[in-house]
Parts: sequence; C-alpha cells; structure tokens
Amino acid sequence: MIYPYIDKVREFADSVRRRFDYIRAETESRLSRHCADPLTLYAVDPGEIEVALQRDVLDDSWCLSPVIGGRWDREVENIENYDIVYSLKNHFRHGAEWTETDLYSRALSCLEGEREWIGHSDFSDMEELNMYLEKIDQLYQKIRSQGYRTQRELSTDENLSFWTPNSTAYERHEVTVHLDRKGDLILEDGWHRFAIARALGLERIPVRVAARHRDGQSKLEKLPKY
Repeated sequence: MIYPYIDKVREFADSVRRRFDYIRAETESRLSRHCADPLTLYAVDPGEIEVALQRDVLDDSWCLSPVIGGRWDREVENIENYDIVYSLKNHFRHGAEWTETDLYSRALSCLEGEREWIGHSDFSDMEELNMYLEKIDQLYQKIRSQGYRTQRELSTDENLSFWTPNSTAYERHEVTVHLDRKGDLILEDGWHRFAIARALGLERIPVRVAARHRDGQSKLEKLPKY
C-alpha cells in the first residue's frame, strides 16, 4: 500500500520546491540590478496600507522583487472593500458572529457552487468551512496573546510550525506588498494575518516587498527594516 507514504512524499516535494524558490529568488536578486532582495523584511503599519492589487494584474514574476513600469500600480481596490478585511474586523472588534459576516455568506455561496472561492484555503463541506473559521479564531488569539511573530520565529515552535524544519524560505510567506509609483504600499498576499493585525490595531508587522514601480523604487530605502 502506497497511500500511507503519499503525505510524506508531498511534504518532501514541498520542501524541495520551497528550497528551489529560495535559491531562484536569491540568485535573481543578486544577478539583476533591477531586483531588490526579495527576502528582506520591512516594518510596516498595516493601518497605512489602503489598497490591494486586483487579481491577475501581474504574473508570477512579482515574487522576485522586480522593477516594473506601466500602469499596473493603478489597478487597485480599496482594502475596506474586501470582505475578509471588514468581516474579520466586525467579528473580532465588534463581536459579530461568523454567520453574520459577508465572508461567511461568500463561503456558503462557494459551497453551493454559485461562485468560485478565491484564496489559499479551500473547503468542500460545512465541517471544513467551520474548521477554516476556527483556525482564523485560533490565529487571532495567538497573535493577540503572544504577539505578531515572523514565519521564521514560528518555525521554531513545534506546535505552530507550518513549514518543514529544513525550509530556508520562510520570508517568502510573510505578508507581501508591492511599492507603487508614489512609494505607497499595495497589498498582495497574507490576507488573514493582515486583516487580524488591522483588527487588533497593531502598528508594526513584518512584510516583504515584491514588485516595485519604476518611478517609486527609490522610496524603498525609506522603509524601516524589521
């Protein structure tokens, strides 16, 4: 029977993939004068990030922290228009039940096949949906009681580790932002941690900067390192 070994094979494959991603990102950043170090973390107030990049505006090359010209940085939407942001705020700050939030309503629509779920989490029934919401509650409580920790810091905690011990690309999985032409930040990834940080009113979290607009790349030097 090969089934007991499938998870181990997947874990090994994920570990190899993450290691390859790290090497590729580091190599690209060192070889190209147009790239910053994609693994550098900056200290940012999540309350000052006002917009998010619309879906599929950039291809996957943004993960290597390139400089990109054009109008891509104007294809954004207000952060407060995303249900994951205002639903988590209503749930954690104002005491709304999950069932009263738009995030829950959207999830139900996805379960009923009325729309596609957009995000890293996936669920196929109510039990998995409830587990998803429970994990958000647990993440909130850990950040509230223990403080916001980096993925590398979490990797040393056996109870919280999400990545395999030999992974060296933890920084790739922090909240990710882009830098627009004015030097303002645009959210790309890490929505749950970002929304929780805003709901808690945190003034400083680690983020990594991905794509930078050609007209605003000089502003990167003004961001404080984490």
